Amino acid sequence: MHVMKLDYRDFVTTEEKAFEILGDKKIWEVIEDPRYEPILIALRKGPMSVKELEREYNLIIAKKIEKMPLEDKEKKEIREKAERKGKTLYKYLDILIKLGLVVHAGKRVKMGQTASETLYGRTAKVYFKSDKDFTKLRVNEIKKSIPIIAKIISMEKKAKEISEECLTKFVKECYIMLHNERKRVLSKYSEEITKTAVDAKYNELNLVNQFLDIYYLITHASELKKLLNDCIKS
Repeated sequence: MHVMKLDYRDFVTTEEKAFEILGDKKIWEVIEDPRYEPILIALRKGPMSVKELEREYNLIIAKKIEKMPLEDKEKKEIREKAERKGKTLYKYLDILIKLGLVVHAGKRVKMGQTASETLYGRTAKVYFKSDKDFTKLRVNEIKKSIPIIAKIISMEKKAKEISEECLTKFVKECYIMLHNERKRVLSKYSEEITKTAVDAKYNELNLVNQFLDIYYLITHASELKKLLNDCIKS
């Protein structure tokens, strides 16, 4: 397909998947690396040239630094060190391409010129962690909240006690179930989902994912309820 833009045309030849599950720990280390993360964030808007990426990359960096509780002088120094030129971004893009996170998405052709610019795009709009990493991350995130959740459930159920250890296992099982359902659906309907979500943005697909998590929890409500009841001591 091609998109008309002012004095040039973008010929996009590679379509992003809607969702993709990534299980390699090293890949996630790169995704979360402050050098590469701004590229992946910028490309949520769609395929871009390196010139566009340079502008978006440095804008993302500037916004992040601006939120830091530092003096203006310190912010400026950090920003100048963190900003990147196109030459460096080419190197970063090569690494992201080798890892399967970014692709050559197409070409930008300027009117009246024979030369073209390469467009870069993400392989998927939303990335998910694998079962082990996803579950470990989510359980660690909620670990300090378990006593509060246990107290609220105990009051709601008028129970004497909720086993925090049991509740932690319950939370873990919930996340494992969510991941398995997500993996099943994406494996079975990947092509159809990608076609349906062709115009969907990153934030919109995150909302889709949140709703589906609710849907999966409802679908497995009876078995999850049994697991939770095992944690309640009357």
